[in-house]
Amino acid sequence: MKHFYTFLFIHILGFQQLYAQINYEEQSVQVKPQWYVGNQYNYQFTDVDYVISINDTISKVVTNSHKKFSVLDENPYVYKLRWENLAVSTNDPDPFYNDYMVNSKGVNYEFATNKDGEFLELLNEDGVKNQLMAVAKNLKRKNRRNAIYQANVSGLEDMILSQDYVSYTFSQEINNLLQFNGLYLKVGEKYQGKQIQENLFGFPISSTSTTWLEGIDPKSETYTIVTSQILSKEDFESLWQLMAKSMLEQSNVNLTHEQVEREIKKYSDTIELTIDYKNKYNKDSILINSHYKFSLNIGAKKTVNQLEIELL
Repeated sequence: MKHFYTFLFIHILGFQQLYAQINYEEQSVQVKPQWYVGNQYNYQFTDVDYVISINDTISKVVTNSHKKFSVLDENPYVYKLRWENLAVSTNDPDPFYNDYMVNSKGVNYEFATNKDGEFLELLNEDGVKNQLMAVAKNLKRKNRRNAIYQANVSGLEDMILSQDYVSYTFSQEINNLLQFNGLYLKVGEKYQGKQIQENLFGFPISSTSTTWLEGIDPKSETYTIVTSQILSKEDFESLWQLMAKSMLEQSNVNLTHEQVEREIKKYSDTIELTIDYKNKYNKDSILINSHYKFSLNIGAKKTVNQLEIELL
């Protein structure tokens, strides 16, 4: 499900400044990517969505993409970077989504981080909107007689031109590469924090996350960071109600809002939402691989999203 999260952690104050990314004696790391102008990193993304229904029917959608991360410029305070979508393939059965993903290759984003590698802002938002609107224009020429397809294209255009869609979706995607940047972690210590996850529906979801340095491998000069995140069931229920109401208003199903709420309440006690990350970095704090898992249980239905990222 293409969804990517930003964490707010409690930082440890007063730690010794380190001149290397890994301190073997203290068994600690400072996650500060050593980027240099001209550096390029190619990543393979494999995104797998599973939906397991009550009768054990399993739906599996796989999306593969090749993305490039480039260091364009820097000064004493910030990096200027580019993120490019080079190629996409997917077996998604939805013809609109399939076409949108495949035709979005070539879209590139320029953005800034501070010198710790923490995201600051998207720099070419208007340019990205123009690129995505060109994709939507091409899609509009396809399946002209398919009313649902054309309605999806119109909805896409509205989202692209909205105030927050482009910057929000990009910040979620790039989060997988940047989420631990700026942190100081030590083996044997766990760090807990609160996070508020914004979304396009206007119903933020709060969560509690626990992050730790799993280990340092002196032989390969790598280290691994793990985080476990539990999302608020109550906040998700509010978002779920809003989404259900919105979908019903656009359909021919004759249910009142009170009926929708009653149906949702039946499953409230069964809702479980968890997110897990496991990221591996080299001695320069460059991401080598990332394993992400989102799990949502509602009643007898389970949705699992897994994202694997590999440095090529």
